[in-house]
Amino acid sequence: MTREDEGSALGLFSAELKHARTARGLTQEALGDKIAYSSSLVAMVETGRRVPTLDLAGRCDEALDTSGVLARMHRLVAAEAYPSWFRPFVELEKAATSLRWWEPLLIPGLFQTGEYARAVLRAARPHDRDEAIDQLVTARLDRQAILMRDDPPNVWVVIDEGVLSRPVGEPGVMAAQLDRVIAAARDPWVTVQVMPTAAGAHPGLLGPFVIAGFASAPMWPILTMRSPARSLSAARTSLTWRPSRHHPGRGASTPGVRRPDHPCSEDQMDVTTTTPAAVWRIIRKRRRMR
Repeated sequence: MTREDEGSALGLFSAELKHARTARGLTQEALGDKIAYSSSLVAMVETGRRVPTLDLAGRCDEALDTSGVLARMHRLVAAEAYPSWFRPFVELEKAATSLRWWEPLLIPGLFQTGEYARAVLRAARPHDRDEAIDQLVTARLDRQAILMRDDPPNVWVVIDEGVLSRPVGEPGVMAAQLDRVIAAARDPWVTVQVMPTAAGAHPGLLGPFVIAGFASAPMWPILTMRSPARSLSAARTSLTWRPSRHHPGRGASTPGVRRPDHPCSEDQMDVTTTTPAAVWRIIRKRRRMR
């Protein structure tokens, strides 16, 4: 760990973990046994070579009786991994009661497997150290904790069909990723739809976006438009929402769905609504092609 790393949130976490462990008179092997993680992982976390997950931080707090200090520090470690332009979105995502997500390029981060995320991040950051990629992967997977809460947000995702056929990583990585999408869509608070390639050109080709809704301001959701370089958020969006008879969730609507004979304005996206059965056919077809 470099001197610069020692002053980072990860460096402080590593030092605090090592201090708490040695104060309890435990070896790395003994702590690993107590928290059901390997001693090698404990060693890598203590030397800053591996970013801890929130689960590991919580187990260490319990085993070392540190009153939740490590779990609280983990939030700083995770935030440090995100680019500065992305951090506001992460906080909005945690607070949202609904997320309506259009993704034309990749599987949404909330549904990504670790290996898929690693392949995407490595391709985007070919010169980064493995430790930096590990930190980004861990931070991305930690965001998925919102789907395991007692009150998860209502998530509505529309994915471009090309995302399902684009190979990312080894064949096994993509196959496991498609299985993950299918598993996620079985949750009653998650709806997955696919924009068929045959739909042709549409406003969504400009890039991905997320519309986050909040219990405290249900009439004014926040629209976040993302790109590899920045994230732009704007309150009081005027996007058109129309009900979909295929939605199995909790009263949400589908973004910009319209009749084929209805003109599409600049703030509408003509999403071709697909039934759940049709989505499964598309994904499983892509799954068999892996």
